[in-house]
Formats: sequence, structure tokens, C-alpha cells
Amino acid sequence: MRIKCSTDGAHAILEAAADGNLDFLAQVSDADLHQARCLSGCTALHWAAGCNQVDTVRALIQHRLLDVDVAASRKARGRTPLHYACRNGCRVVVKLLIETFGADPNVKAKHGVTPFQLAVWRNNADICRYLVSSHDVDPSQVNNFDCGAMHWLGIAPIDRAGSDEDGMALIPLASWLVSQIDLKLYARQRQGHSALHKAAWGGHLALCRYLHEVHAFWDDTPDLAGNYAADLADMAQTLRHAKVATYLRESCSRESSESCAVLGIPEGEASNDALIRRVYLTAVKDHHPDKGGDESRFHAIQNAYRHLSINQGRGILQTSRVETS
Repeated sequence: MRIKCSTDGAHAILEAAADGNLDFLAQVSDADLHQARCLSGCTALHWAAGCNQVDTVRALIQHRLLDVDVAASRKARGRTPLHYACRNGCRVVVKLLIETFGADPNVKAKHGVTPFQLAVWRNNADICRYLVSSHDVDPSQVNNFDCGAMHWLGIAPIDRAGSDEDGMALIPLASWLVSQIDLKLYARQRQGHSALHKAAWGGHLALCRYLHEVHAFWDDTPDLAGNYAADLADMAQTLRHAKVATYLRESCSRESSESCAVLGIPEGEASNDALIRRVYLTAVKDHHPDKGGDESRFHAIQNAYRHLSINQGRGILQTSRVETS
């Protein structure tokens, strides 16, 4: 943990809060304690809450009179201690802030970000369920960019997606979110990203599979910059994301599915160059117009081969690769 501050005094105060060092904090004046902020704009209460320091959180609010909903400034503008407790999975602190001290569970920070959204982003399923079931937090909420819960889950940090390479640990929360009333699963946010776009951007193969195989998502509509979900996966340039891009082009592209059907190969073999070429050579001989074959069928076979082999399954999915965020 690295706390960045403009003064050594502020750093010492915030470090003590993060470490739960009540003896040190007892020697700090109220004025200095209330004024201390890191370069992101967070107070001692933010750091104590985000580091799961239950006793320190209680002391700062009860005895040092820090506001339970104190808003961060600067980069973290508007985020409260509850935002950080939810983000970091500090369940006891979350309950303490809300149930004992009356923290607002629906408070919005910069860009309309809420504690619930950060809990989803970090795959803290128990906190998500607690907020919804105990405090009527709306699971269908969106931020100022119209990103909903499934968009947030799609960009969960890889270290929160489980130890396997596919991110299977995201699926339980995804399933629970989908079960919630009024959740707009297929909604696109302001950049035109679907939940599938975000899952691809995050490099989460298991979530892409879940969206396609369980909820019939297809990678057939680009975002406003012209990027398909597979294109977003390509931009990361990692092996993990490359697996996602391959899966999306093989299994989630309607065009790839159609090309496979024309050649008569399984969709899962859409990147098997040896098989594609072998089937293609046989098919063009059997359907060549010079041998009495159907000309339209012959050209369809050629186009399917070109799409899968030469264009690597991209076809209309070959875009200008416009950067996104």
C-alpha cells in the first residue's frame, strides 16, 4: 500500500488510519486529522474504511467527529468511506457505516459511481447481495455513462476473477445479477458497449461464454467507434485476451457461424486452418461450375473459405481498431 501525500504530516496520519494505529491518531489534533488528505483527496476515514480497520472507523466517527459520508476531493471526488469499504470487500465496515452511523448506501460520486457499482467491479458478491437485500439498493442502476452492473463486472480486475485463466469466479455474481428484477442485461452504454464488449475488454473468457451460451449474446454489433467485442480483446495484446478474441470470432460471430455452415465444419473449428483448407479443396472440386456444379454455391464456398482462412474469421468484423476506454 502506497499513500501519496503532499506533506509528511498528512502521510503519517493517513498511514496510521490505514494501519489502525489508534495510539498515534490520539496524539493528532482535530484540525490536522480533519484536514489530512492524500493526493487522491481521501481522508483518514476513507483509508481506515478501505483497509478494514473497524475500531479506527468507529473511533474516527464517534470520538473525532469525522462525517460518515465525508466526500473525497480531487481525483476521487465524491467518493465516501462506504465506496472504499464496498470496493475492498470490507463487509464488517460496510455494515458498521450503514447500520450504526447511517451512511448513505446510494451515495453517488464523480460520474455517478456508487458503492454498489464498485462492489460489483471488485466481484464482492456478498456485499452486493447485502446492499440489495438489506438496504433496497437498485441492482439495475447505471452511472453517468449508462454502465450497469454487468458492464462493471465485465471489467473486473483479473486478480478478482479467480485463479484460473478464464475468470470462472465471476460467474456466480453474474448469475445472481441476471436474476434481479429489472436488470437490463442487453443494454448498451453511451459508447455502444454491451456486457459482451466489457467482458472482452476485461479478458474474461468464462464471462463471454456465459453471456453467449446462456443468454444468447452475439458479437454482431459494433460499438460507436466501430469496434466489435473481439476487436476490444485484440487491443489488450495479451495471451489471455487473445483467447477471448478467438472464442468470440469462432463462436459468437454470426458471420463465422454462417461460413462454417457453408463449408460444413463445426463452429468450434473456425480457426482450424488445416481442416478448413482440406474441406474447402474438396468442396470447390465437387461444386466447380466446369463440372456441372452450382455457380452460386461455388462462390459461397470461396467466400466462406476466404472469410475463415484468409481473413481469420473477421469478415465484417475487420475494423479500424479505434481505441476505446
